[in-house]
Amino acid sequence: CAALVYRVPQRLGIFPSAAEKQLSYTPDREGGRALLAEAQARGLSTQGVELYVFPYKDKDASVAVAVFDSREGFAFSQGGKLNPIGQAFSQIAGGPTAERLKIERVTVMYVNKKGADMMSLSAKRSDALAFANGAINDKQFMTVLDGDINLPAVIDEQVESFQRMMQ
Repeated sequence: CAALVYRVPQRLGIFPSAAEKQLSYTPDREGGRALLAEAQARGLSTQGVELYVFPYKDKDASVAVAVFDSREGFAFSQGGKLNPIGQAFSQIAGGPTAERLKIERVTVMYVNKKGADMMSLSAKRSDALAFANGAINDKQFMTVLDGDINLPAVIDEQVESFQRMMQ
């Protein structure tokens, strides 16, 4: 049934999502601030970035959730040796604070200037570290990502960008 494929019951709040079943509702705010400061020291631009750490309910581990909001000035870095998405994952997952907080997964959510959720991507911390250390390449890293991309919003943004270039 299409309603189940598109997780309609979870989106309507009838059934809890997998995240709601597994994660604490209360983020570790101090941990989030420490992880964001460390990611900034590792080169992540923190303009327009909020970072949350959600502990699991049933195990001694956490998930880091970063919201990159271009309405607040966030822009992916360009010109580095790593792709900007993979680089952001590596900057969040790569330091001792992520280890101390027992970060198991990193999720990156990107919001465009119109407020549309463009993407929500998640990777195991071990995969982000493997990418940062060169153990897996760009293409391999992209295949281990889980998540959703809002294709209509991406297309709209690309069309608008093209129209601005043509003016």
